[in-house]
Order: sequence, then structure tokens, then C-alpha cells
Amino acid sequence: MKYGKITKSIVCFLLAVAVLLPGSGAYAASEEIIHKCTPPEEGEYLSVPEPEGMDTNADWDRAFNLVFNAVYNDTVQSENADITVDISSCNIPYTDANIEYISNHVFSSPELFAVSHKSYYYSSIGNTLSKLYFSGNPAENKAKYAECEDAVEQLLYEIKGNNALTDVDKCLLLHDRLVSYCEYDYANYLSDTIPDESYDAYGALVKRTAVCNGYALAYMWLLDELGIENYLISSEQIQHAFTRVIINSEAYYSDTTWDDPVWDVPGRVKHENFMLSFSAFSGTHKGATDFSDDATSTVYEDYYSADSKAQVLYINGSFYYLKESSSNSSKYAVYKRDMSGNESEFFLIDKYMSVNTSSYSWTNYDTAPKIINIGNEIIYTCARQVRSYNVLTNEDKLIYTPSSELFPENNYRLIGLRQIDGKIYVTSNNATTFDSATVSDHTESFVYCNHSQKETLRQTEGNCRTPVYKTEICKGCHAITHSSGYGNHIPGASAKESVVPSTCTEGGHYDNVVRCTVCSNILNSETIITPPSGHSYSISVTPPTCTASGYTIHTCHCGDSYTDSYKNPLGHSFTNYKYNGDATPERDGTETAKCDRCSATDTRIKEGTKITNPTYAARINVRSSANISYRSDVTVTATADNVPSGYCLAIYDGGTELATGTNSRVSYHVGEMRSSRTFTVKIIDANKTVQTDLNNNLLQRTIQVNVNSGFFARIIAWFRSLFGSLPKEEI
Repeated sequence: MKYGKITKSIVCFLLAVAVLLPGSGAYAASEEIIHKCTPPEEGEYLSVPEPEGMDTNADWDRAFNLVFNAVYNDTVQSENADITVDISSCNIPYTDANIEYISNHVFSSPELFAVSHKSYYYSSIGNTLSKLYFSGNPAENKAKYAECEDAVEQLLYEIKGNNALTDVDKCLLLHDRLVSYCEYDYANYLSDTIPDESYDAYGALVKRTAVCNGYALAYMWLLDELGIENYLISSEQIQHAFTRVIINSEAYYSDTTWDDPVWDVPGRVKHENFMLSFSAFSGTHKGATDFSDDATSTVYEDYYSADSKAQVLYINGSFYYLKESSSNSSKYAVYKRDMSGNESEFFLIDKYMSVNTSSYSWTNYDTAPKIINIGNEIIYTCARQVRSYNVLTNEDKLIYTPSSELFPENNYRLIGLRQIDGKIYVTSNNATTFDSATVSDHTESFVYCNHSQKETLRQTEGNCRTPVYKTEICKGCHAITHSSGYGNHIPGASAKESVVPSTCTEGGHYDNVVRCTVCSNILNSETIITPPSGHSYSISVTPPTCTASGYTIHTCHCGDSYTDSYKNPLGHSFTNYKYNGDATPERDGTETAKCDRCSATDTRIKEGTKITNPTYAARINVRSSANISYRSDVTVTATADNVPSGYCLAIYDGGTELATGTNSRVSYHVGEMRSSRTFTVKIIDANKTVQTDLNNNLLQRTIQVNVNSGFFARIIAWFRSLFGSLPKEEI
């Protein structure tokens, strides 16, 4: 809820306040001091809405929102409970001007009607305002505020958020709707018994009865909802409240109260006090001048609605209004005006029959027909009939004929027309005097709208266990309806329940169930029959081997199986034979191969491998090296195996043959060795030719004899020689 425009209002005597301003005494910084503010009494006036010296750095928006939220907080249920608002965080200094500003707001905000007629208290701690205290029942306050919200929604329907309408269009439509919707509390005015609610927006919006301040505050609330700058203005000279509207930076004055004259004739809406300059407004208001004279624009003083005899209607993007026909002086006309300002006579209505008015107090402005609309139909009075004209189809039809009680004589006719929530009320002039009682006594009603087309304005979230609260508006008559009830179940994903699985040979079934995710109730269930699944075989392949057949086994999970795809044994495959090296001079050797697929082997004669070399198996046995002392007496000896007769062992030093022996042994005495030497043992034939083995390698071995000829080794050998004890080495 916003308060920016409201706190700027200049309030008339009906909301004037006697504020007990703080004294000048000093208080302890921690001491809470309580003060009282009383609501205005008749004849008292508030000072300017933003008093000189008020603190502009205080967080006023937060403070006023805290007030609103506390006043309408329905968590407080006790009757006449105190409402405490902690504003200490809003940094409002304790000054006369700030207290006055708060009081202006409390006693003049349309939305704060629940506390605007009661005294309130405020407290200060040191130099800072601390708390505000109100009386009342917040739960009841909230219920009344909800009623106001419904009325505001109803009056703003098809206007709020409609970008096709100008601000002036919106001001005009709301002016006419409010005047038609509400009536002046004239009976209580005459008896000096006006209740508090007639002074505020609640009276105008909910009770549909108000005095000037209630009209002006309700109009302020509606214009604020549209973001149209407006102010509540008062004139002490005529003790009256009205509205100042700012359009395109120009100021204008409007008075919804004086455009709804008393006694109220249902459906009568005047436009003599809509969007006037200061000069024109002062002229229609008994010359009052005690308000700002800066409204100089006269652009809307001859507006198309000025001569309208009833409410301006807005239907399907066009305006419809009633005034005397320009083409036929004996008729009234309903005019149609499009959004570009083009207007034309839409249809004609007969003027009422001439009557003798000497016997009753009806004034001449009551003789015009009245028009309202329900959806696309313009409902209008015509003499003693109520008729409907459909703006889309141009169908004109009779919808109601009042009873004879309204017309005991021929000179009576219908002069009032109003619809409330789809029920149409018609009033005749069958009385010699005119007041609220005669209007009530000479009114009949009938239901015309069945609320068949509704639009949801608000709806809370809910489900099967949380109630849903819905506010709807009828698109035809704009009736507001409220409904509540548990919401719908919230379906979850479908799931299988009571599952009987199929087997390979028999069918199964399950329930496909949708349950509510909130209460778990079954919302839908369908039994699904499943066919036999049939066998599902896993395959195990046993490949053939060299000696065994191959086959494939098919096995189902249920135990059923069968075997097929038999394969013959492959037989061995020997392809990679290797020589075994077992040939002799007497026979060929063999070769063996391992099967390419298994571990089986095959051995066969390898033709042509018989040994022709007689020394193929000969082997020389000798050391490959020896380390000896200096001047050792050395003998080299070698033996051999498998050397056939006719061959012998020989010892060589380089190319020099040193000794020959038998086919099994050879020895050579080298004598005293002073340096290292290399000897070679060979198997030779009679021609001194070195023989070879089976692989054609020469049958010879080298012996490396290493002599330690170092200095100390030589000294040791010298001493040994003196004593004839040189070492002997056999290699």
C-alpha cells in the first residue's frame, strides 16, 4: 500500500484534528513518555499536510507501512486489542512538525479508515519517536479492508491496466461509477446523526452511503490505484471536501458529491463539477475561494460528458452516454464515442409523456431516462418499461415491465435505474414527496445477470488438504464473489502396483495407479494384462576342439534349454616343426611340432639330417683362463671327449704348434712364465686341419694365462728363486 499521495492531502473539517503537540520539557534518554492525539471534531482543521520543519530524512514510507500492517494484522484476535507499532527504526525525531505530519496521515488516509476516527497514542524516548498505539480489533479491520478491496476491484474493472484509456477517461469513468455506486447520507445529515463510517472510504465503498469526505476519500483511493496524482481538498467557507486532480501537469477540481445531488435518484449522474478550473469550480460552489487558484485550464469544461444525463458507460472500447438528441427534439439519444473522439447517435429513446407535476415534488432533471450496462447490453428506462439494447447485435428488447403498484395512475413513470451485483432496481415517481423512504417504497427489482462469465481476480494456492480461496468478478455486472473449498488432488506419476509378473508361458497383470502426492488417495487405476513373456534364452557356445565336437546350448531363466549348431572336431594342426638336434652318423634326426590349437605334439623324422661330420660330438675340456704368480713353472693340459680315432688334440701359441697329443689328451710344459700368454687347444686331423662340430663351429678353445708381473710380485719371485721354491702351476 502506498501513502505518498495521501499524506499530501489538504483535509476538510470532517477530518480535522486537535493534535496534542509535545511540550518543551526535557526527558531522560531512556524514559518512554506517552502522549495522546485525538481525532478531529466538526469544525476543526488540520494544518498543511507537510508542516514546515518536518524531517525529510526520516523513513516515512517504512513508518506508514508499519502502521498499515499493524492495523490490519489479523493475527491479533482479541476484541479491542491494543495495536502497537514500533517505529523506532524509522529515525523520526520527536518534533512538533513530525507529530503533526503523522496525525495528518492517520486521520486522512483512505486506507486507514479503521483508525481515523479514534484517538491514538505515541511515545518518545529522548528525542526520538518510539511507538504508536491504536485501539481496535485488527481481525475485524482486515475483514473490512477486504470488503473495500472488493469494491475497489469492482469499480476499477476494465479501467485499471487499460492503456487504451487516457487519464481523463479513467477519471471520468471512476467519477461516474462512484456517483452511481454511492449515495449521499442525507437522512443522517438532516437528523445530525452521521456515523463515522460515512466520513471515510469504507462508508462510500462498502456501505454505499457517505458524505463529502467519504466520497472524496473513496475517489482518492481509486485514483491512487491508477497512479493518477490527486489531493483531498477542503473549503472552510462551505465546509466541504472535494478532489484536486493533476493531468499533464495541469490542475483541475472535481466534486463527486455535488454531482450526486440529494435526494438520490438511482442512476442519476451529473457532470457539472468534473475537471473544472478554479474559476469555474468556485462558481458552482457558492463562490468559495479558500483553496489554490492555480487551476487555470478550461480544456475539459466543455467535455463531451458535460450534458450527459446519466452514467458514461465503457463497453468494448467505446463510450456510451445519454443526452438529448441533436436530430430529434422529442427524443433522447444514447451516443457512441470511439477512442479517437468520433461520436454519433447510437439509438434513440422516447421522452417521457408530459405530466402534471403540481401534485408532487419531482424536479425536472429527474425526467431523463437512466442507463446502465451489463456486459454488452445497455439497460435503459423508457416510460414504464425497462429495455435492453445490445451494442454488438443492435437488438432492442423489452426485459421488464414493473407491477401496477408502481403506476397507479397514468402520469407516473420510471425515474430511477440501478444494478447491484446483477440485480436491477427500478424506481417510479409514485409519491407526492421525494425522500429516501419514498424511493425505497417505490422500487422494484429483478435479477438479470446470471454471472455466467467470470474472471478470477485472486486465488490462493491449495490442494486436497489446503483450502483454496478464490475471488472472482462477473464480466457482465461486475459482481464480486468469494468461494472457498479444498483444491484439487495433485496427481503424481503413474506407478505399477499389485504386480503379478508374466512367465514364459503364462500371462500376468498389474494395476497402473495414479495417486495424489498430498493425500496418497488413488486418483486413477487401470488393470493392465501382460502377455506371456516367451522364453528368453541365453546362449552358451562350446566351440569344437581338435578331438571334440562343438555345439550351442540355449538356456532360458525358467530352466528350459536346447542344444543345436553342432560342429565336427577340427583335428590337429601341426605347422611349425622344430628340429630336435638328435641326428647321429647312423640315422637322421627328428623334428617336433605343437598343435596350433591344443597342447598335442607330433614328432617325425627329419630327412637328410644324418651326421656326416665324425667330430660333431667332440668336446674340449680346458680352463678358459688362469692367474699365476711371476716366474711360475707352468704346464698346460687339455682333455677331450668323443673324439674319434685318427684325430688328436694340439696346443698352439698363435700359429705355432707347441704340442700334439692323443684324441683324448694333450699336455705342454711351458716352463717359467714372466709374462701373460694365450694358448689355443685344437682338434686336428692328420693334415693339421681344425675340425668342426655339428653346427660347423671350429673345435678349438683358448686359454688365457695372466702373469702378475708387478714390482712386489717380482721381488717375491726373486726371493723364491734364491731358495729354489718357485711355484708350479698346471693349467
